[in-house]
Amino acid sequence: MHGNTLVAMAQAIEDSDIILFCVTEKYSQSLNCQKEAEYAFVQQKIMIPLLLQSNYKPTGWLGLLMGTSLYIDFTKNDFTQNYSKLIHEIAANAMRITSNKNDVPRLTSNSTTNNEKTHRETDSPRPQLTTAKTELTVRKSRSCVLF
Repeated sequence: MHGNTLVAMAQAIEDSDIILFCVTEKYSQSLNCQKEAEYAFVQQKIMIPLLLQSNYKPTGWLGLLMGTSLYIDFTKNDFTQNYSKLIHEIAANAMRITSNKNDVPRLTSNSTTNNEKTHRETDSPRPQLTTAKTELTVRKSRSCVLF
């Protein structure tokens, strides 16, 4: 079973563009969490740490990893404000990811050209990140891993 777990963990990382990890003392003590985070780092995935434990300052491998990323401190401010920061960070990274690939998404508006397919015209469903003013449509379904 251990081998299957490692394969599943690796596959989840490989299939993801953005990795969210929930930083707590218990997380830092988990060997599997350490393996996942290190593998995501080696795979050069975008990692967004979420600090979830008050009065906890990560050290060791997790402190080193946290030092390479901006993190969102969910122990401060209110949840809604931190959630908005997280959504903004995911959307900004999604734009950067897709603009670096051949499969560049469009910011959709009310008008499209004849050559463009809208989300409704495609065969497969696509996740959407929506803001008040624009809508980002991502062509390929990718996951965002939370661990």
